[in-house]
Amino acid sequence: MKCPACWAEKAYVRKVKGYKGTLLKCLFIVPLRCHHCYHEFSVPWLMTIGKRTDPPTLRVASTPAPRATVPHARRSQPVRVDARSQRDDRAEAA
Repeated sequence: MKCPACWAEKAYVRKVKGYKGTLLKCLFIVPLRCHHCYHEFSVPWLMTIGKRTDPPTLRVASTPAPRATVPHARRSQPVRVDARSQRDDRAEAA
């Protein structure tokens, strides 16, 4: 089904719950949503005859096999610099 907003062929039936969904079913109106621009709209049931209104099945990608991990080398402790040496360095640079 074509979306009236973006004209993409990606509009599929959306589920409407509650009294709104019941009312739409009684009036033979089909609620649709575009998977391209997320526009929601409704059309009469007769306009959906012969059109694709079911979303395509999702393909699940297989996960790759886990690789063997190499243990990381132990990192050395960070070097601490005290405030006095920083002040002395700045004074010498100035």
